[in-house]
Amino acid sequence: MARGSRGAALLAALGLTLPGLAAAGEGVWTSQGPNADFVSALAVDTSQSGTVFAATYDSSDGHTLQGDLFQSEDGGAAWRHLVRAPEGTFVLSLAVDPKTRLVYGLLNSGDLFQSSDGGATWRLRHAFGVGPGEILVDPRDPETLYLFGSVCDLGPGGPEAGCKSPHVATIWRQRQDHDWETLSIGGAGFVTALAIDSATSGRLYAGTDTGLRHTTDDARHWESLDRGQEGGCPSVSAVAVGAGGTVIVGYFRLYDGIIGCGGVYRSADAGATWLPVTILPFHATSFAVDPMDAKNVWVAAGDVIFLNPAVYRSADGGETWLPVNAGLEGYRAQQLAIEAGGRRLYASTLAGVFDLEVVDPRQPVLPAEGPHPSPRPVNPRP
Repeated sequence: MARGSRGAALLAALGLTLPGLAAAGEGVWTSQGPNADFVSALAVDTSQSGTVFAATYDSSDGHTLQGDLFQSEDGGAAWRHLVRAPEGTFVLSLAVDPKTRLVYGLLNSGDLFQSSDGGATWRLRHAFGVGPGEILVDPRDPETLYLFGSVCDLGPGGPEAGCKSPHVATIWRQRQDHDWETLSIGGAGFVTALAIDSATSGRLYAGTDTGLRHTTDDARHWESLDRGQEGGCPSVSAVAVGAGGTVIVGYFRLYDGIIGCGGVYRSADAGATWLPVTILPFHATSFAVDPMDAKNVWVAAGDVIFLNPAVYRSADGGETWLPVNAGLEGYRAQQLAIEAGGRRLYASTLAGVFDLEVVDPRQPVLPAEGPHPSPRPVNPRP
């Protein structure tokens, strides 16, 4: 990955306002901008309805890799350009603290920035280097921040020279007025996903490149939960915690850059037993759980090399699923984000942000076309 100068400040806000597109209808996805660019990160301010942040970058030939950050305060009807990342960098992950309304932006350089004024100005909070890849605000304690990824011992040539020792799966955690903690997970090289059980103190689920782990003592000890895994697909792509101890996890494995196997599994007993979710395509990229009703779960999924991408919704905690894809056909949703009231869902794509309005999230949405994959064994490619 390209790396900007450590500690480089984000540039001043440009203050541009972008025209929005038509508002989404019930059960129909609508393109909402900004600029129809590749969206590298997406976050919703759950303390204020309609406020969403989107980071984009242009990676086309002839362009220097550089990212931009936008904000909408009306659910995507209009977007305001906030800042441009330092040259050669882009925003890899975004998060918003609903209590303090602090906005966090993690660059691909490993620099974590923080804004206390809605994204207008930024300060460097911590320079991690090439370790973390995503930010998560603890839903139980919004002043606790998690980052996760991996750590490697760099040789004298720096990041471009690679690791001189194997990667170690790592979670970084910072509580209010405390220094950063480093939480390592043995037997894994990367932490690929993290979910916090807001109903059970001390319980977290970590997806890694060697399977799913969980802790019940606030990350002091980790236990393997690989019973949901089959046939050589060890890497976790996404994990979510729903109502009553429900856990949903997606697995995958790459073969020469192609996703050759995968699976989505569900546990109704906090990971003690698992069943495959056969109606979903076998690669899940992102889950979103309704904050008002944890039985209402959304997933962005696709088949091998992301053929037939679609978004699915479950109203019973992941037991049954229906495609909700009208208006999103042909676009692959990469990340999902949902507002606090469960009334609006956002999806990041390679062509901007899409918006789905659900008038009553506890009622079925309008029928929508989408892929209906037949059940099949979830095994690696020969």
